[in-house]
Order: sequence, then C-alpha cells, then structure tokens
Amino acid sequence: MSKLRRYVEWMNRGRRTDRVAYVTKEWNLPKPLPGAEWQLDTRFKLADELVRDPDLKTIVKAAHEKGAEVVIQRLSLPDFGMASVAHLRETLGPRKKPF
Repeated sequence: MSKLRRYVEWMNRGRRTDRVAYVTKEWNLPKPLPGAEWQLDTRFKLADELVRDPDLKTIVKAAHEKGAEVVIQRLSLPDFGMASVAHLRETLGPRKKPF
C-alpha cells in the first residue's frame, strides 16, 4: 500500500485556500486553482490524524481507490480557538513567504 500524503493548497500571496488533497503519488494531484499551488504537509502523520478524526477513514479509503481525494476543510469561527491555531501551526508548519 502506498504512503498517503497530504497537500494543502496555498494562494501565491501566502493565503490558504480551503482545499486539502490526500494523494498516494504526487502526480495524482489535481490542478490547483488559478493563482494557487499545492504544498506538501511534511508534518502529516496518518495514524495521529485518524485518532483525532475517525471520519478521515472514508477520505483515506477514497484516496487509495482513486489515487487522490480533495476535501474542503473550513474552520468555523466558534471552534477557532487558541488550541486550533496551535494545532494548525504545528500541522502546517511556517507559512510560505510570498517573495
């Protein structure tokens, strides 16, 4: 079974879109939105994410069957507390500089 990777889509000025792609191979990545690019989430660990979010199993299954699965992950404002910010920083790493 291929190792599953997570890519996050970023706009060219450092803004994040809501799209996240789970892929088995880099060439399975879909085309990014105009003005955006996919960036590998180097801190992604599938086992940890499955413990945190058991619903991710259906996405993982679809990604293995099709080679890629793109999901929209929006952060709702009421749940967007400091713990969420810390988790995002830990998960996504430093933001990409636009220049």
